[in-house]
Amino acid sequence: AFQWAFFGCSELETIPDNLFSNNNEALNYTSVFQNCSKLSSIPGNIFGNANGSVTAYSNAFSNTNISELPDGLFRYANNVKYYDGVFEKTISGLNPITKIPDFFFNGDDASYLDAFDITKIKSLGQNSLNGLNIASDMFKNKTELQTVGDDVFWAKGTTSLINNPTELLSGCSGLETLGNMDFTAVPSTVDLNTIFSGCILLSNISGFKTVDNKPSLSHNISFTNCPLTHESLVNLIDSLKTLSSDNEKALTLGDTNLGTLTDTEKL
Repeated sequence: AFQWAFFGCSELETIPDNLFSNNNEALNYTSVFQNCSKLSSIPGNIFGNANGSVTAYSNAFSNTNISELPDGLFRYANNVKYYDGVFEKTISGLNPITKIPDFFFNGDDASYLDAFDITKIKSLGQNSLNGLNIASDMFKNKTELQTVGDDVFWAKGTTSLINNPTELLSGCSGLETLGNMDFTAVPSTVDLNTIFSGCILLSNISGFKTVDNKPSLSHNISFTNCPLTHESLVNLIDSLKTLSSDNEKALTLGDTNLGTLTDTEKL
């Protein structure tokens, strides 16, 4: 294990690539670079494929000056349980992280308490938060968030979730673009009417498709506050599952969105 290995190395500025990539049996990187306040970047292959055995990255890079993250840093860390405080910044003046890049996290329903300052996040890349124990209201009222990529919160084909995403993006008044979300793992009895409430700038959505590009939406859901483009409305309609008459659900679009559709598209 490498926990605390470089803790408090306040003059450390750079890390060589592949530093831990041959350590396939290491389990714990807790606080490995904590309080290295001059450290401003992470090489993308520092762990390589060798983090499959790791269970903890808590505080690994906390109180560093890292503001830009590399794609896929923890992509192969599918056994991680703890990311708590991994990029927490409690020292004033440190640059904030505003983007979680593609395929960044992985894990086994990992905890992420204070992993990063969620109020500063503007962009979430494709599959960026997979493997975390996503709270039902993780980004509720986080007004800085503008872009959510494809399958950010769980991977396509996921069959069960610990928490249903009932208020996941509620109140994200700065959100403009939403990538694909596969709702297969969310029981159709779960009401999703508030998941996008208050998303007053949300205009672009890719849809809600499964791993084989089939519809996954069979829930009560509302987009009343969202000024969706015509293309987004078509993507939404194409994401609706065919339900029996005794299991009907309500898709609420609001007058503005309905006015964008043709009579044929409304059927």
